[in-house]
Amino acid sequence: MGKRQEKAFAEYQCLAGLDDGCCFETDLLSVDLRGALHRQTIPSGRILEKGPTFRLPCDAESVGACYPEMSRELVLAPDWGSAFRDPFGKRPTTVFCYLMDPATHAHYPHDPRAIARKAEQHLRETRVATESQWGVELQFFLGKRCGKEWTAPDSHRSRAMRTQITETLERTGIEVVRHREVVPGLCAFTLRHKPLLAACDQLMIAKYVITRTCERARLRVEFCPTVPWVRDATASMHMHVSLWKHGQPLFYNRGTAGFSELATTFFNGVLERAPSLAAIVAPSLAADSLPGGPTMGIRTPHDLGDRNARRIAISVPDPSANPYLACPAILMAGLAGESDGTTMGYSDLHALLFRADKPADNRAFMHAGDVFSEATLRAYANLLRNSDSP
Repeated sequence: MGKRQEKAFAEYQCLAGLDDGCCFETDLLSVDLRGALHRQTIPSGRILEKGPTFRLPCDAESVGACYPEMSRELVLAPDWGSAFRDPFGKRPTTVFCYLMDPATHAHYPHDPRAIARKAEQHLRETRVATESQWGVELQFFLGKRCGKEWTAPDSHRSRAMRTQITETLERTGIEVVRHREVVPGLCAFTLRHKPLLAACDQLMIAKYVITRTCERARLRVEFCPTVPWVRDATASMHMHVSLWKHGQPLFYNRGTAGFSELATTFFNGVLERAPSLAAIVAPSLAADSLPGGPTMGIRTPHDLGDRNARRIAISVPDPSANPYLACPAILMAGLAGESDGTTMGYSDLHALLFRADKPADNRAFMHAGDVFSEATLRAYANLLRNSDSP
């Protein structure tokens, strides 16, 4: 066992109050391909007995991971570094888990968190960068009951709810950069950027906190592109990504427009593979229905001269997307662009956004580093076919 895991477990013990001799409960969270959370609750004392090597056997169906070709028996392996204090209830501690095969001790192929972790490992193995940073603006709809219909709450109530949500998120350790009302009934929260897996965990916690806080105020929350009570408005999930190597930003360059060659090849890679990304990053929308087509949802935000803020923003993802799949897919597309080595001058970027032709769907780039298996992509595609949204 590594020192990092021992340190993470010690921090979990402190957070859970085990160092004080207290015995509270711990929630073990797992995520399925749809992006839904599954919760197993156990006394924290059971974890203390086993220590950092604690594992919890579970049935695949209980964690939304029941597939014909896969084992029905799985094991929850806590990721101690992801522990956080649940702001609801009586001092519960929550830990995200990996799904593992009890016989081989290998990661379950359809585990979204394992996919996100493999994407981070693949990035390091390419030696292009040591990490990717992800800042997310999460948009969602708020509704209040008005007779038999739902309507948008007034701006004062929306502001009060956003402030309450921010205060609750801060108690879990999540930093809100800003929040705003896009239009009446449509809110947006921008979360502090973090490495890929941590950013995905942060987003899932944010969704949970937003939902619970608003439900207590008898408000309805929808993480989807459109709702009947807010017309002419579409919710999205803006993802801001940048690559770093040993603490240095790789998308910055003093040359034309301040963008490095890596930034332009990454940018081009995402654009070229937009049709392949659409089902994963925007599962609630058909690719052809995206505003302006799938090649329109990527831009280069102004950074006000801050070299560390040089990034690429992808606004196609919708709030229902599973971040553990969407972020790795975008990263793999960008790395494929870097591998192709296709570069563009600054004047070509705008023209590329408005090109008329649409490249063919090709998912081969997702298989690099064994990040996405073909079986996982097929299983995810079947979920989309068998339901209105994942």
